[in-house]
Amino acid sequence: MNVAIETDMTGRPARFSDRPACPQCGNCLVAPKIAAFADDGRIWHTWSCDRCDHEFVTCVDLRE
Repeated sequence: MNVAIETDMTGRPARFSDRPACPQCGNCLVAPKIAAFADDGRIWHTWSCDRCDHEFVTCVDLRE
């Protein structure tokens, strides 16, 4: 017997709220492909979407 489960992520649980969605297809991303720690107190994350292969970069500023 095969069971298929599909989940609607539009009302995502709070634990997913700080994770980015792909700007191209909206897929919720779990972890960055690359994390680069800069000397100026920032962390640069490179994300790659598993669904559409779109890549983008985000930055976390720890200086605040």
